[in-house]
Amino acid sequence: MCESPISVIIAVNNEEANITPLYARLQGVLENVADSWEVIFVDDGSTDTTRTVIRAIAEQDARVIPLSSHVPIGQIQAILLGLHHATGEIIITMDGDLQHLPEEIPRFVEAIHAGYDLVNGRKVHRQDNLLTRTLPALMAKWLVRTIFSSTIRDPNSTFRAYRRHLVPSLLAAGECIRFAPLISDLNARVIEIPIQCPRRIYGRSHFHLTKRVERLLRDVRLLRTIKRIERVQRGIETL
Repeated sequence: MCESPISVIIAVNNEEANITPLYARLQGVLENVADSWEVIFVDDGSTDTTRTVIRAIAEQDARVIPLSSHVPIGQIQAILLGLHHATGEIIITMDGDLQHLPEEIPRFVEAIHAGYDLVNGRKVHRQDNLLTRTLPALMAKWLVRTIFSSTIRDPNSTFRAYRRHLVPSLLAAGECIRFAPLISDLNARVIEIPIQCPRRIYGRSHFHLTKRVERLLRDVRLLRTIKRIERVQRGIETL
């Protein structure tokens, strides 16, 4: 049993069918892993009943913290909002579509207790659509290998665990938190662990090919920003 309090941050948008089963599975896992825990659901401008479902659960369980934005702010900004409110010594971020399995959380916690500061989940055996999700993801990973000399194979994964002392740096990184394992000024001991990525059961994916291409272009800008900061820190460039 983990004595360190755990915060789980989940950004959701139109996931009304996933919230209740996700909460039930999280509750079962966290009660066996930690003495103290909280789940922070950040509703990112949902137009279905997601917000209502979250609030109903929160009324029954004070460990569930509902946060919401009435307009979509994007997954990364929603995660940053959750980080502002998280109180745990171990902070876990994950998706709310049940493609990130709550049952994987003990492995993240174990890695933190082994001395790592940041645990990054690497998807294996993806069961996503080849054209709209798998290929764009492979392209993003290729870009990272091209731009960085990094052993991290899934640097933009959102299933991660952090030690609390990283939170100020993560908040300062803003959108670049998407590639947190590559941010050298975190001074973090990083490990990557394999995670399963089953097919979505309920609801619809929020990504189609056009959005994937747009996101890939944004990722290129973020990676260039991170690389520029890294060069400044190494004294290759000057401000």
